Formats: sequence, C-alpha cells, structure tokens
Amino acid sequence: MGIKSFLQNNKVISPIVWKIFHKKQADTEYKNNKALCDRLLKIKDAHKGEKCFIIGTGPSLTAEDLNVLKANNIPCFGTHRIFTTFESTKWRPTYYVAQDFALIKNNIDNIKNIEAEVKILPAYFADVFGNDEKIMYYVLREYADSAKKIHFSSKINKYISQGFTVAYASIQLAVWMGFSEIYMLGVDHNYSTYLSKDNKVVNTSAKNNYFGNENYVCDNLPRLDDSSRGYLKAKEYCDAHNVKIFNATRGGKLEVFPRVDFDKLFK
Repeated sequence: MGIKSFLQNNKVISPIVWKIFHKKQADTEYKNNKALCDRLLKIKDAHKGEKCFIIGTGPSLTAEDLNVLKANNIPCFGTHRIFTTFESTKWRPTYYVAQDFALIKNNIDNIKNIEAEVKILPAYFADVFGNDEKIMYYVLREYADSAKKIHFSSKINKYISQGFTVAYASIQLAVWMGFSEIYMLGVDHNYSTYLSKDNKVVNTSAKNNYFGNENYVCDNLPRLDDSSRGYLKAKEYCDAHNVKIFNATRGGKLEVFPRVDFDKLFK
C-alpha cells in the first residue's frame, strides 16, 4: 500500500490529514482574497435584533409571498436560481447568495444581472464577477469529518462552513449580520431525485422541484441527509446563541425548525 492510499484509508490518520489539508486550503484562499473577503466585516451585526427571510426556490414558493415581503420591507436572502421569480414579481432580494460552483458557472450572466443590495459569492469566482463594491466574497471551507459532523462558522470573513445547501450558508450569514429571527420560505427540502446517505441516486414521487414548476435538472444532485444534518447544526448553534429559526414554507419535508403559518405573520 502506497503512502497516499494509506493516508486516505486509515480511519484514524485520514481525518487528521484531511482536516489539516482543508484548513490550509481555506487559509490560503482567504489570504489570497483577503481584501475581498474582509468586505463581509462591513455587514457584521448590521441587522442586530431584526428578522429576515431566507428564500428557497421550491415549488411551494409563490410570487404573492414575495410581494408580501416586499410590501413589508423585510430583508431577504435570495439563493441560487431565485432570478426565475423575477418575471412574476417586483420583489428583489436584499442579499443574493450562491454556493454551487456548477450552478454559478452555468448562470454567470443571470447572476450578474440580479438586482440586490449585496451579492455574496465564492471567492473562487472573484475574477469572473470582479471588484464591484456590491459583491462580497467568501471562502467555502470543507471538513474531513463532514460525513459525521457539520460545522458552523462564526468567522464568516475567513470562511463559511460546508453544509450541503446554500440555505445553510445563508443561515451562517444571517447570524453574522445579527438577525435574531430567521424564517425559511420556499425551502421544500424535497426533490424528485437526490443522493442518499451512501451516494446512491434515489428517485421519488415528487413531481416538481422548483418555483413555477420549472423543469430544471441540478448539475449536483441534492444530498438531503447531509443538508438535514446541516439544518440540525444550525438549530443547535442558534438555540445556543439566542437566535430563532422558523420554517414558514408551505408543506415540504423540512421538519427541523418550528413551523409557522406565513399567511398569519403579517396580519
């Protein structure tokens, strides 16, 4: 057995080696993009004590929901392909967040055209999206032991922890900004096709995956077991730091956070 194979397969040594590797990788990426990533310091505690919504693009989301948020001037995080809603509403996200590299590469022009107060993107794409002051960059840090434990970052300018869903990245950002109430909307956590815990493709009876019943196929299939653990970690961290997370999504399969009725929130 070669040294590389030994390091990869040894159950005691491998996690240690990969932890060191991922930390060094994240530290190097931060160092190389420090000025861009440190822009995130400008929004530290910028919304202390406020409430916000993290908007997914699940089929339960409606344009009417977004109109309500706009009418009530609620700060919102829009994620990934949220631009597919723009033809149906004048609502626009306060913050736009993207994480999936393949999705970003396939939607560069759409992302450039998004109207948002701030776009928060992986530092890997700094050369693509440029030095616009309305764009803030972050390092996505992987962990060797992600299969067992999800981490939650409190050093957002240095890195955001991998949680296998852009909603988890958005939660970390919301906490960094000081929001004390976080509402999930359109986060259905339910897909027609996804990867199981053992990386096998699972097909379900779900008919639609996205807003407007869009027939879009992910480049990277959702990892529902891993993202579930991410949500559990978010709840654990937020419970310990006096931040409340609620699920305002209609239906869906996200049961980690207490459910609330969106239609009663603004009456």
